[in-house]
Amino acid sequence: MTTQSEVKQPDGCHITIAPGVDREIWLGRMGSLESFLAGAERVHSSHSALIDRVRVDGLALAVKHFPGRSRWKRGSDRFQGTPASRAFEAARLLEERGVRTATPIACVEDRERVGGGLLITEWLEDHLSFKDALIELYTRGAECPQIMALLQAVALAVRAMHDAGIFHRDLGNQNIMLQRDGAGYGHPCLIDLNRARVLPEVTLRQRAFDLSRIHLPSDFLRIFVEMYFDARAPKPFRRAEQGYRRRFAWHTASRKY
Repeated sequence: MTTQSEVKQPDGCHITIAPGVDREIWLGRMGSLESFLAGAERVHSSHSALIDRVRVDGLALAVKHFPGRSRWKRGSDRFQGTPASRAFEAARLLEERGVRTATPIACVEDRERVGGGLLITEWLEDHLSFKDALIELYTRGAECPQIMALLQAVALAVRAMHDAGIFHRDLGNQNIMLQRDGAGYGHPCLIDLNRARVLPEVTLRQRAFDLSRIHLPSDFLRIFVEMYFDARAPKPFRRAEQGYRRRFAWHTASRKY
């Protein structure tokens, strides 16, 4: 297996190149971050991250900018890694273990100052989120088999992620991407991994936490969970999942206060 490589730049940034990516070519392309990001198109902006689309030598790339970190959070980063490095490592391991994600290219960290770092991945062309796929199916009054096929594909992808040792910690419908496949959707791709943890084993409670972030109408949710387990969900899982779902609903409702 090709190992990843890390290079420290004169400006203090550390660039980590993913395994299987030509190190010299990408270091040449990223020799100057200012020129690399010149002409970038801003496609998303929030308090937690900015996302640009960049085209380099005909390739479309996503560049996720993580904001500066507080002193307290920078202290925890020493043990858990920065958001950029966590997302990079989780994506690298998912690819290695055969679970689809946006292919990681590089991680850029400014360890000597407050900067939050960059994550560079492939741009997912012609994808839409699980959330938008469901809205499309509901809007056009799709037949039940089409909805069941979508739920099955996503349930198997989430199960594969957990079995690969990745605890996502932010698995909303918007962080599961799909490609159109005829009248339906397939090839789930799991993204937004900056909160993820890489573990020897994802526990039942951790699986419950992740699945509690997925929103489906009540009976579809029950079916989705049974697809995930290929059986009726264990009682401890159901109890934990319901508790996490209630807690997240309260957090969402009270956030404005």
